[in-house]
Amino acid sequence: MERKNLKLQSIKDTVEQIAEVIAMVLGIEATIIDQKGERLYVTGSYKNSIEPYVSLDSVFSEVLEGKKDQGVTEKMQSMTCRECSYREKCLELANLCAPITVEGEILGLISLIAFDDDQRQRLLDNQEAYRKFIGKMANFLESKMMEEVSKHQISIQKIQLEAILNGVDEGIISVDANGEILFINENAEKLLGKTEQYLKGRGLSEVFRHFERIEKALKDNTPGKIGKKRLITKPLAAKKGGETRFFLGNYNPVQKEGTEIGGILSFRPYKDVYQMAQEVHREEAFVGFDSIIGESRALAEAVKLGKVAAKQNSTVLIQGESGTGKEMFAKAIHLASPRREKNFVPINCGSIPEALLESELFGYEPGAFTDANRKGKEGKFLTAHEGTIFLDEIGDMPLNLQVKLLRFLEDGVIEPLGSTKGKYVEVRVIAATNQDLEGLMKKKAFREDLFYRLNVVPLTIPPLRERREDIEMLAEVFLRRYEERFEKEAKHLSLEAKKALMDYSWPGNVRELENCMEYALNVSKSRVIRKEDLQQRVLGEKVKKIENDIIEPLDTLEEKMIKKALGRCASIKEAATVLGIGQATIYRKMKKYGLS
Repeated sequence: MERKNLKLQSIKDTVEQIAEVIAMVLGIEATIIDQKGERLYVTGSYKNSIEPYVSLDSVFSEVLEGKKDQGVTEKMQSMTCRECSYREKCLELANLCAPITVEGEILGLISLIAFDDDQRQRLLDNQEAYRKFIGKMANFLESKMMEEVSKHQISIQKIQLEAILNGVDEGIISVDANGEILFINENAEKLLGKTEQYLKGRGLSEVFRHFERIEKALKDNTPGKIGKKRLITKPLAAKKGGETRFFLGNYNPVQKEGTEIGGILSFRPYKDVYQMAQEVHREEAFVGFDSIIGESRALAEAVKLGKVAAKQNSTVLIQGESGTGKEMFAKAIHLASPRREKNFVPINCGSIPEALLESELFGYEPGAFTDANRKGKEGKFLTAHEGTIFLDEIGDMPLNLQVKLLRFLEDGVIEPLGSTKGKYVEVRVIAATNQDLEGLMKKKAFREDLFYRLNVVPLTIPPLRERREDIEMLAEVFLRRYEERFEKEAKHLSLEAKKALMDYSWPGNVRELENCMEYALNVSKSRVIRKEDLQQRVLGEKVKKIENDIIEPLDTLEEKMIKKALGRCASIKEAATVLGIGQATIYRKMKKYGLS
């Protein structure tokens, strides 16, 4: 009900009661008329003998139109009454009117009616007191109308709010100051498998595990936002061991004048949240250096240097063993740099065949070679324009492409295949390798001038065995990650399992540790991950203290392994299979080590 549609009919019962009260208190009959001139009510024995609508030229019409102030009008003396077309049939000897006004608009009137000389005289003698009295009655009717409007608006708002809450794809639960459920939307009913009627009045901890903190905050009137939290439903089914479901929830306390009066919980299945996160571009889900986990001094130094490098535009060379997180560091540098809003484009130089790598990096013009796309192709450098390109496994880049890369680093110009004109590209280069580039330079497998152009900011990521204080922390993080991903109950590492993790050398570094925790979570049958739940290779090796004088460079070991495979296998293809690398890769490495 909008205010422009306000009508006295909406409070008809109150109108009748007010009219009867006036007649009883004053001993004079009363009528209440709406803005259209309809008599809503008349007291006394005359209610059935008076016309339902007032005359358009009567005193009532003048009051409704705002042309006449309230006061006594006598039938025999008033000019309005003398000219009224209803005068001959009128039974009223005198009237005292008071308009009913809401926000300046006249919506009707109250009138005292004298039907005999005694009533007429009393109107004349007490008109000021009577005028004030019916004026207050008019004000009362005005407030009742506004109250009716408020009720109607609240009802409409409640319907609209419920429609909105039922339209969202999240479960919504509201609670009072004691943490008891007041309302749940339709989606919450579906997700929990229970009706609002069943859940009303229950505490959140009766529905969700891990909610004691929220209930304590409510009881203690602790202000502030609880925030996002993984929720696990308690078995709500009648039989024991009801279905366990996992959700991600967000709880917001509701305050009034600094006092907690309740709260709103929104939640959705964790699986849905995870799937949505998977659809988000990887670097958008990554939060930079804050995602790099560890408190060891070696890692802290690498992070510190990475943050310094992020503020500059110089090329960065990241060196570290496989699985240490070189791409993570490169991405963190990009996100902490002024280029964060532009593209971060990674490419693995060792996983793409040599014949295709050039076109992947620099692109090609239409018709540049057989089977080329008719429209040509934009290379990774052009895609990364004004952003960052990450060249992983740079040590595997063929010498002819090293020349083109060096040329780009010197003048910022790339030359797509089939093109006679260069293209200027503004890109920050971050390269990474797990190989000894200086050893490769000695063997003429990597250009010395390119090395120095890339190695402006050298960043070395320590292997996991050199930052053992981070192992337990990383293991716990990976456990939590896969618990949520696979919707499993929380598990904890036993002391024996922790010791086994600390005793292992982790040749696969952080990546291997993550895989190990995923395996343990899947095979463990209790809330505690035991030593026996770890992979066999972790249990079968103790950390060996290795003296520096027997450490060999990685590329030397790689060359030995390739020689051994070639000597034992019947073909190069078979050797590549044994080594777990592609055929194109083994040919490239054979060329690098002079084995072809």
